[in-house]
Amino acid sequence: MQRRLAAPPPPQADVFFSSDYDRGDPRIGGLAPSGRHFAFRADAPPRAIPVTYRAQVYKLAPGVDAEAVAADLARLADMPTAYDFLRQTHPDVIYWQYTALDEGVHTSFPGHGGYPDEFDPRTRDWYTQARDSGGIGWIGPYLDASSEQLIFTISAPVYRPDGAFAGVTALDVTVADVIAGMTVAGNWSESARSMLVRLVDPDAPLERSVQILAQPGQHRRGERWNAHIDAEWLSPHAATPFAAMVADMAEGVSGARRMPYRGRDCLWVYGPLASDRHHLLMILPYDEVVAEARQAEADVIARTHEQLRDAGALGGLLLIVVLAAAIIGARTVTRPVRDLTRVATAVAEGHFDVRAPVRSGDELGRLAQVFNEMTPKLEDQMRLKQSLDLAMEVQQRLLPRSAPDIEGLDVAGSSDYCDETGGDYFDFLELASLGPRKLGVAVGDVVGHGVSAALLMTTARAVIRSQAGSQPDLAALMTEMNRILTKDMTADRFMTMMYMVVDADAPSVRWVSAGHDPMLLYDPRTDTIEPLEDDNHGVPLGIDPNWRYRECGPRKLHAGQVLFAGTDGVWEQRDDAGEMFGKERLGEVIRAHAGEPAAEIQSAIRTELNRFRGGRAQGDDVTMVIIKITSDRDPASTD
Repeated sequence: MQRRLAAPPPPQADVFFSSDYDRGDPRIGGLAPSGRHFAFRADAPPRAIPVTYRAQVYKLAPGVDAEAVAADLARLADMPTAYDFLRQTHPDVIYWQYTALDEGVHTSFPGHGGYPDEFDPRTRDWYTQARDSGGIGWIGPYLDASSEQLIFTISAPVYRPDGAFAGVTALDVTVADVIAGMTVAGNWSESARSMLVRLVDPDAPLERSVQILAQPGQHRRGERWNAHIDAEWLSPHAATPFAAMVADMAEGVSGARRMPYRGRDCLWVYGPLASDRHHLLMILPYDEVVAEARQAEADVIARTHEQLRDAGALGGLLLIVVLAAAIIGARTVTRPVRDLTRVATAVAEGHFDVRAPVRSGDELGRLAQVFNEMTPKLEDQMRLKQSLDLAMEVQQRLLPRSAPDIEGLDVAGSSDYCDETGGDYFDFLELASLGPRKLGVAVGDVVGHGVSAALLMTTARAVIRSQAGSQPDLAALMTEMNRILTKDMTADRFMTMMYMVVDADAPSVRWVSAGHDPMLLYDPRTDTIEPLEDDNHGVPLGIDPNWRYRECGPRKLHAGQVLFAGTDGVWEQRDDAGEMFGKERLGEVIRAHAGEPAAEIQSAIRTELNRFRGGRAQGDDVTMVIIKITSDRDPASTD
């Protein structure tokens, strides 16, 4: 998407708006009623929506002039190719795929009509959440604008080559498709309840801790597309076991709890999905789960009593034999329930190699099969978490363990990741081969988070370390690094970087930027904070393999001055009200602590960020490097 927005618009591009679809424009090829897409309207049966997989639909927000956004309309013209590739990999999951730009341009695939005239994608929750969080996230359920079906949406922000926010790309999954996979088969199907739930806040009151996202029978009819869907909360019918279940969900483990549901004694069975906040919950009437075992036990005991009455004359020996048979028969019937309890307890304790014996083809046997199928999946989730923990440990070891000790410079650096693995990077490179008392400093930010971002960061570290010691020309170093990285980067990946060389002999700094925010220079003599701009406006690494970067500087430095280089996770941190920390607050913290060592300045910034954020989770990686000039002159020189 970033490459399309950076490229010049194609000379010719077919653009079909929602109104063209509504009137059945004959130029639109392959338009036919869909067997998967239906429109739900009040007081009317569902209607198949005509769609085409050969084209997308364009919808402009109210007040947007088509000529003013013609270039972006053309740039998005080949998006159906990317959309269709993703659709074919998940044909039964994806409902709509779409992209909305901040200028008010909206495209959706497959092409279809039915958009309300007042539809503006920039006001939808999936757009504002991705824009404000800066990351990928799920939202829903809510009503789709064109079909008025209940849907879930996963969305991610899109940025232009200069790092400016461009819009949001997303895809929808219907609640109906989610519910279709939640039906319980067998004799329990009518009385069992299956739900997709989300753990909102484990520390909140129990009645506001678990939210119901989807359940069989959930539907909305007769409501407008922009109607608000009120959250439905899962009621705690028994405080102690419900609190234990919430604690299990917070830990991301599966379990089974016995507690009431709507006045009936039930067995609550739950397990996490891909996200540790989302869980599948099944509520089964406890008496129905054990009904067959209890009935069989009662029948055996009844027959035993009858035999005892008829055979009382046989004496004590026969009585002992019959009682033994009754006990053995009862244990044989109740054994599956004990087995399931034993297996559930073992799995909850982390023993994933246990399996429940499948002794019959009835509902108890089916429940044992479900437990056996669930256990390997839980083990895979644990292995994935262990792999992420190992990746985080490896990545942390690649970051500098301590600041370099160079006379004339006081240096500190840190990186705090918001996920197990992050995309931020910083490094210190002592450049003794290029001259005494020279320090190279690199600060980078890979778009996105997670394992793929961490791998790209690791590759960038290897490249710059292999080049920095032998290449004094910063522009040539960054140009070569961009050429190497672009070969292996996909279209949705790029990286910003700032690389500087600080000379402590004759204090000065040279730098080169690949789309990274300017570093800040605080001068106590004038009490000013100045951004050291990149006049070349270099593009991020991984976008254009032929881009040639230019070196900036040298800029003379003086004792007491403070250099700050960091990633946007510093100034884009938000408080509970959604306000950004900003560079002005950052400058005030630097100014207030400029007389302290670099490590103390860094600690003050991190403390102020945590205080400003309050109870809100860290939304992005936070990386910073502080360099304080402690001497104006070469200590080896003499007066």
